[in-house]
Amino acid sequence: MSEAVDCDRWGRTVPKDVYPHPVLCDVFVRVVVTVPEEPQMHFSAKEDLALAASASARATAASSANDDLLELARDLVLRMVLFICGMVVNIHSDYILRNLREPGETGYKIPRGGLFEYVSGANFFGEIVEWSGFAIAGWSIPGAAFAVFTFLVLLSRAQQHHQWYIEKFEDYPKSRKIVIPFTY
Repeated sequence: MSEAVDCDRWGRTVPKDVYPHPVLCDVFVRVVVTVPEEPQMHFSAKEDLALAASASARATAASSANDDLLELARDLVLRMVLFICGMVVNIHSDYILRNLREPGETGYKIPRGGLFEYVSGANFFGEIVEWSGFAIAGWSIPGAAFAVFTFLVLLSRAQQHHQWYIEKFEDYPKSRKIVIPFTY
């Protein structure tokens, strides 16, 4: 006989060997396990109304559990999209920087293309967005701390790079911002 475990906020139990994980167990109980069947014979309209309300509540609870899972999945996908967008910007910007010079060239050039048309630190912007997306997707204090630290460090580096470009190149585009397109 499997051990029954109290696993949800309503005090219902489910066999431990079926769903040992607390979150999965909660979802399993809310969606699959039902309250024992109501009597089949009813003698008054009051009892019929109570039965209908009970059935409606069970259906609502199951629907609510499915809606919660759907909402959680949707939110996680949206959060991961932010991470992936930042990663794509970061990788593309690094590709542009790596290919500024032809083999054998030694001089410096102004990066062009991608977000480099708008900011001096497109690779830094991509990394900031990437780690911000990671922090939001993970929804944790360490993730948020890492994103803030990344933002502060890369903002400082982007300012130094922007100033260097302005000093080094007379024809450097004046409309380029430092790290955040159209803003800073």
